[in-house]
Amino acid sequence: MARADLMQCAAHVASLAFEPCSAFDALRADAQSAELAYAAYLAGRATAADLPLLPAHHRAVAAPGTVDAAAVSALQSMPDALSRQIGAAVLLETGRATPAVIALAIDNASAQGWRRPLLAWLTLQAQRAQAAGDTAAADAGAPAYHAGRVGELNLDRASPLRARERLARGSWASRAQG
Repeated sequence: MARADLMQCAAHVASLAFEPCSAFDALRADAQSAELAYAAYLAGRATAADLPLLPAHHRAVAAPGTVDAAAVSALQSMPDALSRQIGAAVLLETGRATPAVIALAIDNASAQGWRRPLLAWLTLQAQRAQAAGDTAAADAGAPAYHAGRVGELNLDRASPLRARERLARGSWASRAQG
């Protein structure tokens, strides 16, 4: 049961919903050490002692020295899209998400057709660009301005860039028109 609750928490983390995993917390006393390590990883608090207990493909992301190109490489080597999305979110939570990590998370979510993670990551990208004073980039990735129309967003699995372009220009046309 604890593992199922952790998977639900992991899906929330992938969408940048960093909130307490209360369902798992209720079972924490009976959880196995690997589950406790994974919960710490999802919260961005994995320790060196937790690393060997994590799934192998998450260890490189959890290692404190993984930044920049090494972080992108670690994400790209993950065996599945959900793991990549979770790994990128953990890098963000631990303050190690570079623009390249954010771009990878956006492309990954777009390629999978995951609307909630895509919107969260695009919003983050726009907020960072705005904070850096890059208004052109902020406007190009500004889904927050279109948040009311998120249900209409039609993601193009073949082209993550096309999904970003549609968000930027407010075009909600179908794939056939894109």
